[in-house]
Amino acid sequence: MQLSAFRFVAQNHAPSPPTTSNPIVVITIAFTNTVHRNTHPNGFTTVGILIQQADTVLKFLNSQFPIMCRIATNTRRIRQIFIILSMTIATQLPIISIKEASVPLNNVPGFSIGRHEEMGKAFLPTAHKHDFYLIFVVDEGSGVHSIDFQRHAVRNRTVFFLAPGQAHQWKLHESTSGFQVMFTADYLPTLPARLPFFISSSKPYLTLSNTEFMVLKEELTIIKDEFDNQDLFVNEVIRQRLHIVLTLLHRWYAKSDPLVFSESSNRIISRFFNLLEKHIQEDTSVAFYAKRLHVTANYLNIISRKEVGFSAGDCIRRRLLLEAKRLLALTQKDVKEISYDLGFQDAAYFSRFFKKHTGYTPKEFRAQL
Repeated sequence: MQLSAFRFVAQNHAPSPPTTSNPIVVITIAFTNTVHRNTHPNGFTTVGILIQQADTVLKFLNSQFPIMCRIATNTRRIRQIFIILSMTIATQLPIISIKEASVPLNNVPGFSIGRHEEMGKAFLPTAHKHDFYLIFVVDEGSGVHSIDFQRHAVRNRTVFFLAPGQAHQWKLHESTSGFQVMFTADYLPTLPARLPFFISSSKPYLTLSNTEFMVLKEELTIIKDEFDNQDLFVNEVIRQRLHIVLTLLHRWYAKSDPLVFSESSNRIISRFFNLLEKHIQEDTSVAFYAKRLHVTANYLNIISRKEVGFSAGDCIRRRLLLEAKRLLALTQKDVKEISYDLGFQDAAYFSRFFKKHTGYTPKEFRAQL
């Protein structure tokens, strides 16, 4: 059915006294001739958008609000549709951008580099996420670096890798020194997605030999000098040198674990894990990902077992579990909301799934953070 524009009006309707920390929001969809978005002092948010078909209403809402939409009342004559949402937009912890984490210079947008002892903190008490890639190179130091809720010892000549969206925190000795290299996905649009150490299921660190570390330190020092001096063509020089650094790290990472990736199968597995990052809350079937990789589900399982030691189904379950941990740690959504976000229709089944694989119920996991 062809429809004209709609008006979306959202108003908090939390019960009194509230039974949950999250507000219940009623969104009214009605005809309007304007396209606008306004926030009013009384708490209403009005959003107008041109909708061509009725089924795009839910798609629009899902694109605007990271929650599951459920039609709650009538759709009489499609004049009004009430959708009850359990929302946590206000309570969800922010994702730190590269501008907040550093001071990128205008001539090098999307990139930053600095000495950890000058720009970093020794103690990050709560987990958080970035919207950029981070390479943390430890020259000398000690402590613990937790990445996606796995604790890793911080030692001399260790390199840690974080992709956008990964949760991390650390507790380092105050004398820890090294480099922090940050760059956005747009800065190097193709290379990072092909690198195994930026895949969430891979080992997120690498310990270098003395010779390897001296080569890396020299390259990073040159990049930092370029970044600080801002000479002619600084952006082009840094981008090329960063490409070299990442390629060297890829070489050393592959040598440290020969089973990590063969070139032939690497492309399929890398694309599989990239699809997981994008669609884990959308679909958890092997067939869904195999179709997008233009292979059969059976072949994807075989390649996955060969390359990473787990079937594709196991990889999907591991990634789903990681997403559940991130939502429990980084948002204040309740367990029922998270179960819906992850595609579980039954919160009790989600709790059983979580406990089976972690030994904790979702509430127990959250309490021990």
